[in-house]
Amino acid sequence: MKNINSIIKKLFQEKRFKELVNLVENKIDRSKQTSKFINIYAISKIFSLGINTKNLVFVIKEFENSFNINPLNDDSIAAFIYFTNYSLNLFHVEKEQDIQNFCIDNFKKSINFFKKKESLLNKNKKILLLMIRISTAFSDIKKIIYYFEKIIENKQDNLLNYCAYIQSNSYINNWDQIKFYENSVLINNKIKFLPKEHLVTLNSKKNEKIKIAFLSSDLRLNHSVNYFIKSILQNYDKEKFEITLFLNMPTELEDETTSELKKLVNESYNINKLNDIDAMNLIRNNKIDIMVDIMGYTSSNRLSLYKSKLAPIQVNWLGYTNTSGLKEMDYIIADQNLILPDEVKLYSENIIYLDKIWNAHCGFHFPRIKTIAPFKKNNYFTFGSFNNFTKINDEVVEAWSKILINNNNSKLLLKSSSADFNDYLLDKFKKFNISNLIKFIPRTKTFEDHINYYNQIDIALDTFPYNGVTTSFEAIWMGVPVLTMKGFNFTSRCGESINKNLGYEQLIANDIQDYISKAKLLISDEDKLLQLRDDIFEKAINSPLFDKVSFAKSFYSNLEQVYKKKFL
Repeated sequence: MKNINSIIKKLFQEKRFKELVNLVENKIDRSKQTSKFINIYAISKIFSLGINTKNLVFVIKEFENSFNINPLNDDSIAAFIYFTNYSLNLFHVEKEQDIQNFCIDNFKKSINFFKKKESLLNKNKKILLLMIRISTAFSDIKKIIYYFEKIIENKQDNLLNYCAYIQSNSYINNWDQIKFYENSVLINNKIKFLPKEHLVTLNSKKNEKIKIAFLSSDLRLNHSVNYFIKSILQNYDKEKFEITLFLNMPTELEDETTSELKKLVNESYNINKLNDIDAMNLIRNNKIDIMVDIMGYTSSNRLSLYKSKLAPIQVNWLGYTNTSGLKEMDYIIADQNLILPDEVKLYSENIIYLDKIWNAHCGFHFPRIKTIAPFKKNNYFTFGSFNNFTKINDEVVEAWSKILINNNNSKLLLKSSSADFNDYLLDKFKKFNISNLIKFIPRTKTFEDHINYYNQIDIALDTFPYNGVTTSFEAIWMGVPVLTMKGFNFTSRCGESINKNLGYEQLIANDIQDYISKAKLLISDEDKLLQLRDDIFEKAINSPLFDKVSFAKSFYSNLEQVYKKKFL
């Protein structure tokens, strides 16, 4: 056996995977194999046969056998990591239901294994990050936060981890804005200045035109930011401004949406493969006056670049609706509904208050068609939300459940662009005995199919404290009223700003009880509800929500003012 082990080790080191697999499967008694042996065999199997669904299922099962071998050691821990990681990867690429169920069962096995061995595994950052990925698939925000806190407690966090941790707390009512601010300013301690001797000098001279740039990882597919940034890229004074896009995503992910946005600007660059110094120098060489970050703590952000100043003026807008905490981030774009005067001190940036609303949607290419209210044909009322399921926290579940209980002739329609698994959320509703009134809509093949599902909703219910933004704009575009609730900071007041700019403050509840009461009131008078839907359909398109020309004028006018303040 010792000689066989030496041969296997040699074959593995020399990457002769097919020979190794053949030897294991035809010459060796596998009944007494160790975790290390199984791991080597499973890895060799996947390399020799290639990555496809059948092979992944096979090796995942092998890794399961490996990590269940006692005692727990480095090899069985490695097997657990492989098992969980491959299951997650398979889950996100293979949508066939049997495979989805296989992966979900594996997630549950991973969770149970971690619980049993937590005292031995809770210092392993790779495992904690995998548990975050599983919790994300289940939309379990409390567990996501729990695992991030373990990483921070272990002093294993990096900038992206800490950003994700802060943003995750936006989904539940654990923090007030003071807590967000206090945690956000700690970001300054996690980013080091880049060495000046390796950097191009920051431009301080006046350009012929005001050079504005946008940095994003999300300008592709149907990502929500595209419908808002398009409003300003389609409507700027080319005699006065020069616009550049800096993309931070793999070039192979660029698509038709990316190409469309590129055509609207003067220049575009992809910095995804550049280190911080090279990315910094590329941007500084472009002599940008104003750099607008549209990621904040979200996505694959490059927040570290802002510490050393990409441009003389740096602005936080759109992608993240809270303070960056960075001393070097000069401004955050908001409106009067989002950040109140006595709260300015809780945002590290200076506030740029736009005239009406902090962003405007560019609308859709297909015609708007007014449809009959669903309750007229269904003989029951349909509430709905197409928000990310992570936003549907326990308080939201309880409020929505009470709405359904108080209105026994009603149902709830749910759809998420990011969730692949509904059972975890459904279990929350089961506690209130109304799960039979919940209907989940699967992901749609086309965006137009997604939008048309709003025709099945009488009233959209906003989430809190993390309000919907894109989904609220979509609902209103389709003539569906959105019931929201007053908040305590930028993130939790987006619904307020949207409804105030639409002219419907009666759709803003003061608190949870008022939210529940307003839902009942809205469906208590069918004629009023029909009139409300008709009015919203007619008024929406001319409201600040979709007036991209006026919005762009306000946007650029305010940026021009801060430019003049800096340079003139």
